[in-house]
Amino acid sequence: MRVFSSILHQIASVYYFLEMTTWKFLLCFLGFAFAAQSKKDIEVPINIGVGPSFHMLPNELSDGQTLMPGIALQIYAVLSPEVLQQNADRIPRNWRRLISPDQELHIKPWYLTILPTTILLHPGVHHQAWGVTWSLFGLESNVRPTKSTELQAHLQLPTISATWIQSSRMEQGDKTFVGLGVTPGIQALWKPFKSLQFSLGWDESLYLPISTTEYTPIDKTPTHWIAHGIATFLVHVRIPTLQKI
Repeated sequence: MRVFSSILHQIASVYYFLEMTTWKFLLCFLGFAFAAQSKKDIEVPINIGVGPSFHMLPNELSDGQTLMPGIALQIYAVLSPEVLQQNADRIPRNWRRLISPDQELHIKPWYLTILPTTILLHPGVHHQAWGVTWSLFGLESNVRPTKSTELQAHLQLPTISATWIQSSRMEQGDKTFVGLGVTPGIQALWKPFKSLQFSLGWDESLYLPISTTEYTPIDKTPTHWIAHGIATFLVHVRIPTLQKI
């Protein structure tokens, strides 16, 4: 039941994600702003997570390169459990059962989807790889073994990836593909401070090629799935802001 409640909690955030254009309106649509109630300042930190990523591509694309470097990004606004609990009476009754008061609610406006979640940067001598990955929405379930640690399982969808490979040692030469799929993953977080956190994660993106150039999967089937593993280590800085809602 707890997991189911958490999933509904994330579905609610996805719904509002589609509607928002600014941080303030994002919060308003969550139901905290009512015309009949007086507005007050509420702390809404902005999470900026940046760190290295390491990409594992299929053999026909990696030329034996085990892990190729890149950058990972996570940017969103945070409604803490304390804020949710303190303002429980300001949440519409029909949404209260969908929002878990003991978990953070992560939200971002639509324009932040322009930023990729990971960037592949591998300027090798004989093998080069460049790419970007976008994940538009996400569902997640969290458990907290201790007060400062958290384990998270998530599913991001849809995931869009564009990758360009150039290699002087591969038979097919340059390869370019665009893929559409889903990304299940896990993440461990350590929260030593309120404004500074660290996360270690693994995502396994599964794509179907929707556009290719000089790239034919080994099995040559039109439904060939491309598995793209991504390890990440992020440093999260949370910038406190006050929103009058």
